[in-house]
Amino acid sequence: MLGMLAEVPADVPDRDTVFTWQAEGSTQPELQDDGTEAPQPYLRLAVHGSVWLMCQRCLSPYSQHLDVDATYRIVATEEGADEYPLDDDEVEVIVGSRQFDIVDLIEEELLLSLPLVPKHSVSRGPRKPAPGRCGRRVR
Repeated sequence: MLGMLAEVPADVPDRDTVFTWQAEGSTQPELQDDGTEAPQPYLRLAVHGSVWLMCQRCLSPYSQHLDVDATYRIVATEEGADEYPLDDDEVEVIVGSRQFDIVDLIEEELLLSLPLVPKHSVSRGPRKPAPGRCGRRVR
């Protein structure tokens, strides 16, 4: 991962890398095994910001915007997490605790949102590449 990160170019007007985040807890009713509904804890996490990466096409730095908007179902034990259905792509399951570290969760989500192969976006526009863009065109 560290090989993908790039130094912020000196000529960039806003050199600070700033991430904003918001976490919000809530409960949602869920049907229990006995047929009754009970409130279950959820966490919604939103993280936004940009990081400088090294383009793997032209080997120059570029700014990559990252947006994370994730919802987690909080369970008490690992066994509870294992029992949760895997077919729900919109909700991830995490084990909650009193020593829960939100910073670790934010870091994990940002790492997962990084592109597999970092590179400038390439358009089908004019032949001359825009400044700071790779010179290759998509065909």
